Amino acid sequence: MQFTYQCVEYEYQKVPGGFLKLTKYIMNPVDYIKEVQAEMTHVKWPTRKTTLYFTIVVIVVSILTALYLGFFDLIFSRILGLFL
Repeated sequence: MQFTYQCVEYEYQKVPGGFLKLTKYIMNPVDYIKEVQAEMTHVKWPTRKTTLYFTIVVIVVSILTALYLGFFDLIFSRILGLFL
């Protein structure tokens, strides 16, 4: 069995005793680029509308989280100020 991870190919080989030995060797950079290009054809990129939608969702959730944490920080600092 072979698999590639970051320009390094790994291969499992059976050795005596029924064990598997993991070997690795560095791929040829040209082959690596060719494989990356082949994989990139399988990628389904989001549309501009989808990207904009999820960007807005992330910004809104970030603002709401900041307000939530800021509110509790204010409450706890006021409570702590009463005791100090």
